[in-house]
Amino acid sequence: MEYLLARGPEKDVNEEILVIGHPPQITELHQKGFKTRALDPDDLKEDISKLGVPFLLITTPKGDTVYAGGYSEKSVQDGSPVRDLEILRGLQGSGGVANFPIFGCAVSRKLQKIVDPFSMKYTGQVKDEL
Repeated sequence: MEYLLARGPEKDVNEEILVIGHPPQITELHQKGFKTRALDPDDLKEDISKLGVPFLLITTPKGDTVYAGGYSEKSVQDGSPVRDLEILRGLQGSGGVANFPIFGCAVSRKLQKIVDPFSMKYTGQVKDEL
């Protein structure tokens, strides 16, 4: 969120920031000009349970997905630069971009069981019913 607040929204791009829960920065993002939507963890459905977060999704104005994945070589917490605008510019120009892995948290029990079947990392951080 700090990165987004520092760069602000892109002109001629419809950016929507989805957050799980209600972090205090969501108001700042909205005030900065971003379209924001808070998702209640209790309302998450199967479609989002296949993802980890954070996650970058770029679609055409018609809704066709042109990029879905991560946006840095390593975890941004480890200092890897955020490449969201680089990915966007590549898609707007040559149409080719590098694919980046998703670094983040599994947001559902189902996904946690897939990525951590022996519960070595995840030990109940999400509700079992998700």
